[in-house]
Amino acid sequence: PPLSTRKKTREPILEEEAQRFLISPRSSSHTVTNPQNHRAILINCAGSTGYIGPFPSLIDIQEAVNLNFISKTWLSTQFARHFLNSGINIDEIPAETKKKYSAVECTIVNITSMCAVKPTPTMALYCATSAARDIYHSTLAKDCSHYTTAHNSEVRILNYAPGSCNTDMQARLRTEEPLLNSTVRAYCQSLEDDGGLVDCEDTAKELVDRVLKNNDADFSNGERIEYTDVSTYNY
Repeated sequence: PPLSTRKKTREPILEEEAQRFLISPRSSSHTVTNPQNHRAILINCAGSTGYIGPFPSLIDIQEAVNLNFISKTWLSTQFARHFLNSGINIDEIPAETKKKYSAVECTIVNITSMCAVKPTPTMALYCATSAARDIYHSTLAKDCSHYTTAHNSEVRILNYAPGSCNTDMQARLRTEEPLLNSTVRAYCQSLEDDGGLVDCEDTAKELVDRVLKNNDADFSNGERIEYTDVSTYNY
């Protein structure tokens, strides 16, 4: 049902943001009102390292799954469903105006991590939720392909790992996480000392170039792409 008809939750801001995000009515018959809006791109990036240390508690696990898996997969799922159902019914459009209309091109990018494919001591929750998001989005890509028609949008999905970027999160891992595995901490510190951290603008540009081209030569639907070779992560 539409968000406006659901029972209010303890997160009214989230409900309001979701309502603004999915601006068209959620029904089987709604259509694109502006034929010029042909691209829709979601960069799904929000997340947290969560608890860092060995043997997380049940609450630690629940919090990590809620934020890093449930919220991100829910957003991607709703985005995909919305645009899969946004195609114009061509049969109802006058012949002289048909050429103006086309389904929206939709791309979803799941920002992932090397931790999704490389077990990282004391970061089990971050690794597990990252890996779960990857396989979910790859499967979502296959599900969407079954619903793509001449009247519906094509939804393409990319799992993109931007590399070890020079961010506040990296700084916190080096300096503010007392339970972080010492080998992992030393590796993170070596990245900073040796200039090995990825510049955020460089990896973002690589992502934008691939997404805007939006063809199989740049990424196959549901693919995982690494900005940095995973084999260089030595811990």
